[in-house]
Formats: sequence, C-alpha cells, structure tokens
Amino acid sequence: MSSLPAGGPPMPAQMQNAQQRAEEWLAQHEDVPKLLSRKHLSLGKITALLFLLVTLPLTVFVVAKQKQLAEVRSKAAEATPAPTIQIPTPSPRPITYTTQPNMIYMGNLDSQSFSVWWRTNAPDKGCVTVTNVKDNKPIKQCDEKLTRTHLIDITGLKSYITHKVEVETDGQKIELSPFWGEGIITGLFDKQKTASNLAFGKIVSASGESIVGATVFAFPNLADRSYLPVMAKTDESGGYKIDLSLLESQQPENLTAYLISVVDENGNDLGQRIFNVGATTPFPDLVLREP
Repeated sequence: MSSLPAGGPPMPAQMQNAQQRAEEWLAQHEDVPKLLSRKHLSLGKITALLFLLVTLPLTVFVVAKQKQLAEVRSKAAEATPAPTIQIPTPSPRPITYTTQPNMIYMGNLDSQSFSVWWRTNAPDKGCVTVTNVKDNKPIKQCDEKLTRTHLIDITGLKSYITHKVEVETDGQKIELSPFWGEGIITGLFDKQKTASNLAFGKIVSASGESIVGATVFAFPNLADRSYLPVMAKTDESGGYKIDLSLLESQQPENLTAYLISVVDENGNDLGQRIFNVGATTPFPDLVLREP
C-alpha cells in the first residue's frame, strides 16, 4: 500500500485558493486575531459584534423594501380615484298638514306653487301672505269674494326655497309651519314626482243636482295622515280636477286607494268615498247627502 504524502491529503485547488486569500487578508489585518483573542475581547462582546454584523445588513434591507412598498402604494393611490362616501340622510319628522284648532290645510305643493284652505263660521275675505326667507319679499293673495270656505292658490314662487306662510282670517293672523317649524319648501318632492296624473269627476246631490263651490280633497287611504293633500273646488257643473302626482310624489307606502272627502261652500262635511288607484279617468260621480 502506498503511503500518503507528509502533511495530510492534498487539498483541492478551490480550497487552496480560499486558504491563500484568507492568509493574505490576515497578513494585511494583523490586528484582527489580536482583537478576537480572549485577552482583548470577551465572549459577550464577540457575540454582540457578530449580532451587529448579521442584523445591520438585514435592517438596511428591510428599510429599503418598506420604502419601495410605500412608493408602490403611493403610485397606486394616485391612479385609483377616491371612493365616494354616501352620507345617509336622516329621516324627516312627520309633516302636519293642518293647524288646530283652525283646521287650516296646506296642499297642492309643487315646485313653484301650493294652496291653503280653511273654513270660517261666517262669510269672510281671507288672505295668505307668503315670504321668501332669502330675499324677504312677500306675496299676498286674498279671496275674491266673501266666503266660508277659503281656497287660495299661491303661484309664481321660487323653487326649492323655504317660504314663511301667514293666514289672515277673522281678524287674526296665523303663522303656518308644517315643515319642522320652518314654513313650507317649494319643490320638496320634485325628485320623486312623475308626470301629471290628472283625475277628474263630478259631485252631485242625492237628488241629482250639481254641487257648486264644494272643496274636494284627495288623501292616501291610509291611517297615517302626514301627507299634504291635493284639493280643488267644483265648477258650475259640479266638476273638479286634481293632480294626483302631487300626492304620489310624497311616496305613501302601500298606497292602493284614495280617500276623497268633500266639504260644501258653507263648510259642511258632505261625506267621503274611497276609490282604488287607477280608477281616476274619470272618478265615478260622487253622490253625496244633502247638507
């Protein structure tokens, strides 16, 4: 058996090169072995030094990656539009369409007009004054003649503005504030309003005579009466015409029928009838009792 050369087995060329480079580096840094010796450096210090040598490059790498990620997110945010935040609208408080004890009704609310109705014990000439809260310009309309039932139409108003309302009757002035104590807002229901839904009919007495000058009211046939009615007076033939879209735009829930109420020109209640939704062209004649 042949013997191995003195000094152990020969090292591969790669290991010889590595050893040579290490020896050259130590020759240039003669103080390193001395610093790493037990005499000059304790085990705790050696551990700390090794920890720093390992963690410092790692920390630099992590910081660089976080900065790169932040730049990517910033560019993505600039390219993506900001989301639209929908702020829920609080539900409004119920609207009261009459003012007790005077029984003053407000209705026929449209974008530039509305009506006021009330009755008095004796014939009177009543007036309604409407004031735009922005410019404080009043508009005043009065009855054309003495009457016990007063239906005054206010037209030519500016849309989507609150108007203060004051009724003059029987020598007194009454302020109306059906919308949360703030007067009335023209066009409040415009967004929900559809095309005009004109309904017409005729009011006759039990004896077949036309009832002239009576006021016809239309409400949703619901227990909840917090809706502004539509209303009109009958003409010389006892006929009337109302726009039900002004009522439907208030979106009464579960609306299947209308409640029609009639008051004659002397303020007497003549009765009520219920008509299903859709039976409006025309409504059947309302045959009511004599006052």
